[in-house]
Amino acid sequence: MGLELFLDLLSQPCRTVYIFTRRNGIPFQLRTVELLKGQHYTESFGQVNPLRKVPALKGGDFTLAERTCKPEPRWMSTCPGSTQPCRVAAAEPCDRR
Repeated sequence: MGLELFLDLLSQPCRTVYIFTRRNGIPFQLRTVELLKGQHYTESFGQVNPLRKVPALKGGDFTLAERTCKPEPRWMSTCPGSTQPCRVAAAEPCDRR
């Protein structure tokens, strides 16, 4: 059971994963997913990644795929001098803003 990489090499994030695995000698099987042909919308790829995004990595029962949400930048995540997120701390007075 080897590592399978589902990539479209026209995609910059996919090329990054491809180059990383090749440069570090990580053995893998390349599974090409042609985004321009809509292959990421097929049922077979939907079983690998229900979000239908590449790159995706599958090793046995474990699958790792690109995430869709972006974390808040650290400077936006907390009110200065507080450990609470800004959206929570904003409801309270914050004299350091």
